[in-house]
Amino acid sequence: MTFGDIGYPVVPGKSKKIVCNYSQIVLDPANLKFLLIADDLHDTDIGDLLKQVDTPALITLMKEIAGPRNFKDSKSQAHLEAVRKYLQRSFKEDGLEVSRQPFNMRITRPRTS
Repeated sequence: MTFGDIGYPVVPGKSKKIVCNYSQIVLDPANLKFLLIADDLHDTDIGDLLKQVDTPALITLMKEIAGPRNFKDSKSQAHLEAVRKYLQRSFKEDGLEVSRQPFNMRITRPRTS
């Protein structure tokens, strides 16, 4: 079940929300994909858009975000927590609603005989 600010037209503004409730569906996390398309139906000049990108700042930010992703290592956990806090703060500053959802993944491996 999906509901919220979906379809055309969605009135511009902050606090928009799309809710997808998949609690009744068994999902395979290895094959789970989401595609979100936001389109105001206006043509975009990609060249003008790219001129607005601060390339050195983007490279610096990506270097700070990139890091180890070993969940059992305390240094990796600290890095991931710092990135999570940065993204959460940045989204909130841009007027986006931030919420965390539990994610539990159980992997079962086929038995070999």
